Parts: sequence; C-alpha cells; structure tokens
Amino acid sequence: MKTRWHAIILVVLVIAFFLGGVCLSHAKDFPKVMKIGHIAAMTGNWAWAGKWKTQATRMAIEQINASGEFPFKLELVVVDHASGDAKKASAGMRKLVDIYHIPYVISGFETVTLAAREIAKEQGIPVMNGGGVAIALLNKTYIHNTRPMAPQLAIPMLRYLIEKHNVKNIAITYWAEKFGEGVRDATYYWAPKLGVKIVADMSHQPLITDFRSELAKVKAKKPDALCIWSIGNDTGYIVKQAKEMGMNMPMATIMGINPVMIEIAGEETLKGIYDSSLYFDVTNDLPLVKEFVESYKAKYHELPERLAANYYELVIILRDCIRHVLKKGGDPFKGQQLEDAIQEIKTFPSLYGEGQMKLKSDGSIVKPVAITQFMGGTSRDVKYIKEFMPPPNQPYPKRP
Repeated sequence: MKTRWHAIILVVLVIAFFLGGVCLSHAKDFPKVMKIGHIAAMTGNWAWAGKWKTQATRMAIEQINASGEFPFKLELVVVDHASGDAKKASAGMRKLVDIYHIPYVISGFETVTLAAREIAKEQGIPVMNGGGVAIALLNKTYIHNTRPMAPQLAIPMLRYLIEKHNVKNIAITYWAEKFGEGVRDATYYWAPKLGVKIVADMSHQPLITDFRSELAKVKAKKPDALCIWSIGNDTGYIVKQAKEMGMNMPMATIMGINPVMIEIAGEETLKGIYDSSLYFDVTNDLPLVKEFVESYKAKYHELPERLAANYYELVIILRDCIRHVLKKGGDPFKGQQLEDAIQEIKTFPSLYGEGQMKLKSDGSIVKPVAITQFMGGTSRDVKYIKEFMPPPNQPYPKRP
C-alpha cells in the first residue's frame, strides 16, 4: 500500500514539475524588461505638462513592477518632442522602435501623435494620446485618444454660457490650423441650434503675444461672451489684453487652466474664467482614485493635476491589455497583440467620472466633460460647476 502511495505521489510530482516547467519556460521566453515609449514635452512652452505626464506614467509603471504580476518588468523610455516639434517626435519614435523595440507608445499633441503614428502603423504599435484634441486624430488606425476632442469640449461650454448668462451673441478665437478650424466649424454648426449668433471670430497663429488690434474689432461687435478656443499661452494673453481693453463680459476656454497662462495673465485677471475640460476630483471616493492621489502625493509632494491622472490611465490600459494577451497565451511584446486587446476590451478603468471609460472604434473616448471656474491661485484652484456628457464625435461642415 505504501509503495502504491509513493508511486502516486511520484506521478503527481512529475506532472507538477512538467507543468511548472512549461509555465517557467513560457515565462522565460519573454525578455526580462518590456520598454514602453513616451514622447513628451520635456522642453519648450509645454514642459510643465511633460513633467506632470511623465511623473504619473513612471509612478504607474513602478506600481505594476512592485506588484510582481508579470514575468517581466516594465521600463519607461522618454523622448522629448520639444513642445510640438513633429520632426523631433518622428525621430524620437524611430529611436523608440529601432533601438528599444517598444510595443506601446504614449503620446500627446496632434502633430506629435500623427508623426508617431506614421511609424507605429508599420509595426502595429498602438499610439495612446492623452493630450491632443484635434479632430484630425480621429479615424486613424493605431491612434487611441483618451481625451474628448476640442468640439466635444467647446459645445458643453457654449451650452453652459447660454444657461448661466443667457448669452445671445458670442465671439470666438481659435488657432489658424486644423485644431482651431475644427472647433470653429463645430461652433458654427451648433450655434444656431442652440439659439446663439457668432458676431465675430478671430483666428491667429499659435504662440503670438499681441492680440490688441484683433480684439478691438471683436469688442466693436459687442458680444455677450468671449469663447477662447485658443489654448495655452495664447489664452493668457487674450484674457489679459481683453480685460485691459474693458471687455468684461463672461469669458470661457477649453482644455484647462495652466501655470503659464496664470503667469501671463495674472491670478486676479484670470479669476472667473470658465473652462471645459476633463475634471479630476482629488476627493473622489473611488478606490482607484484614492490610491492614485495618495501615492502621487507621497511620491511627488503635491496633488496630481488632471493631465497626470489622464496619463496614469494610459498605463492602466497597458496593464489590462498585457493581462488580456497573457490570458490568451499570446505575446504582449508584440504591439499588434496589444492593439487587438484594446479593440477587444474597449472599456477600461478611469480616474474620472464614475470610474469607467470606453474607447470607441473611431479613436474617440466616452468620458464626461466638466465645467469649472478658475478661482485664483494655482491651476488646481477651480470651482466645479457642472458635468456634461459631450455630444458624440462627428465631422462638421466648414464654416459658412
């Protein structure tokens, strides 16, 4: 009887060893490190954003590595696009692909993301954009956007101005390129449907500093509100110069208040401006949010900004895609398999709203947009007003 039990135990041990050997050999088939690409603005006018984004992505990767969940470690490789230089973005992406063999890249900015995608699509690598909002980023294979597009931010803002201030006549400013023209066209499409008239529009090149002559023409049209669909530094100069010229009507922007904007316009001048963007609530009780906020504050000694939260999510998407590929017995070091996982999973955890986001087949995202008002202080010092689900993404006819 004893011999019989010894034999059974021996067989079980052999089987266990064999199965364990299979698992171990499968794990050993993978390299020890999976390098993840991040094309970020580490220098130039948007370096403040690059700092927030890379801090969040690094922290998320460190947390995944500490969990020991995968039979390999993740490593972030950052290349600088110098705040929107498409040539530098393309060179950086080529380096990420040819030298580091990345299967997944995190990006931002329209020009940067499109440049990265030209190389990524050759290799089947998903390009994850958490920053750019130009409609030119939609309906492009291998690009996934986790921020609503500019028209989806502008129209909820317009609705709020009508609701709050009963505006009838508006003026808009916008960049004289694809991003700005896209939001302009959407505003012209929606304005009559919402019962407002566009009495003036002001296009301009990005990163200019003197808007006075054009603002004088806008002022002469006597708008009820100024919709500043320009972004970044430009918004700071527009608000400052408009206020100096006595334009004291409600003003609104999109994509958030940033430190450079505050520095240019000044806290008091900028105070009261409305914004339509992703709103990250650091007091949200969702476990994922609480963990993120506590970890970020402990590591960087500051509360996370909305962009940090958005880029942390991009690593959460990667984590879930790796899990999905491994569960199917695949190879997560192959970008196409991660891309396929995104298409199959579709819905991922989110730090915004009720905790979920849906990536759509056209590259857009289902995520709430919040209206806030800057209260002075830092870019975090805003008053939450109202949350909208933005209109679905759609193409708009050119301005009549």
